[in-house]
Amino acid sequence: MTKEEGARTKSRFEAWAKSGSVPSGGAIGEWLYGTRERSDFEPEPEEYESLTPSAIQVKWRVPTEFPGCPEAMSDDGLERYAQNLRFGEVFARNDIYQSLVVQCALVEEGLVVLTRAAEADAIKDWAVAMITIRGELFVHRSEHQYFTLQGALKTFCELTGESLEDSIDDYT
Repeated sequence: MTKEEGARTKSRFEAWAKSGSVPSGGAIGEWLYGTRERSDFEPEPEEYESLTPSAIQVKWRVPTEFPGCPEAMSDDGLERYAQNLRFGEVFARNDIYQSLVVQCALVEEGLVVLTRAAEADAIKDWAVAMITIRGELFVHRSEHQYFTLQGALKTFCELTGESLEDSIDDYT
């Protein structure tokens, strides 16, 4: 580091300390030496359009169709949706994958769905989704994808209020 670079660095640190602002991303070296143009950071959207007109996707980037999703909202929309979800039938499909219904449960917060990938070569076979209602839309939120059924069941049980700790089978 040259004497001039050191003086410039000291000056930038002093100006920053006096400003009281909080750092906002990037490497400190880039900021100190001005090697990167500062751009306004725009976070990725959390909501994405769905291939199903009555649905929207949250934390679910790939446009997806939900065949069991009711076409229109009603007072009993989530109950109707739950009735449409049957074991082994397609829950979600797109150009990349299909997921099949394993189990679903209505809870106060919405409809929780445990799925398994239809493809034999899927890396993460298991997933959990939470479906809620906002206005006239069914909001499909990807809770997570899992390598194992155990991981998916843990989240499914947490969301439904069930417990993996104790089972009647533990005592028989």
